[in-house]
Amino acid sequence: RVFNAIGFLSRGNQNYIAHSKQLIEASLIDLGESVSIRAAHARAQRAGIPSRYLDLHDFKADTPEELRGNVRRSLAGIGSEELLFLSGYPVPQWDRGYSDPTAAVVAEAAGADALEIWKDDSDGIRSSDPSKIKGGTSFVPRLSYREAGELCDRGKMKAINAYAVPIVQRAGIPVRIRYTKDSRNEGTLIDGDGDGQTGVVKCVIGREDVPVITVQSLEMGGTRGYAQGVFDIIAKSGYNVLCLGDEMNSLTVAVDKARPDA
Repeated sequence: RVFNAIGFLSRGNQNYIAHSKQLIEASLIDLGESVSIRAAHARAQRAGIPSRYLDLHDFKADTPEELRGNVRRSLAGIGSEELLFLSGYPVPQWDRGYSDPTAAVVAEAAGADALEIWKDDSDGIRSSDPSKIKGGTSFVPRLSYREAGELCDRGKMKAINAYAVPIVQRAGIPVRIRYTKDSRNEGTLIDGDGDGQTGVVKCVIGREDVPVITVQSLEMGGTRGYAQGVFDIIAKSGYNVLCLGDEMNSLTVAVDKARPDA
């Protein structure tokens, strides 16, 4: 109803409608998450479990480093036996799904031995998207940080937020992606070693709406810095280079919209 009301009041301004819907949707999701966390904390207290609720929204953090410092100072007064309840924090450079990088920051600040991320729509990481690949997909039990990072950044894998991977990698914290509907499933482990396999295709990720630019010139082959000039134009336009291919007189580049921290 809120969405429809905005559409009625803002008829004719499609950009405003789309932006307003996104803001309201994000606010409602954030509110719902906060309420559910508070409810879980209240239930733990009723059960006699030593616990504490930490409201990250009391912090004013514009970067992961500021959030990490705030969390580290807050953890100093919490007992090691207490169960901590907190919700995700929307650091400006993070997109939706910021609960994952928030959890990674908290794990790093706490000096955690491991991090478990529980999902309600996935039993771990699969070899391909089950909704798009017919005939079934295979379960991937283990990936390295590098492999997970590539799948997130290049392939937009949603099992873990791309911003969470470098945080846990830097801290050397292993991560498990687990399934809320099957607690016996160990899920996918992401760590520094992976499974040690080489020359094996583990996952296939597809991307849609990827612009491809081809630049042709008879002078390209003998001109120093020609490719760099193309890359500079792409960067100034707010895009990153995903991959490229080149021949003697042509350069083909696949690009992607740059992330806020790029």
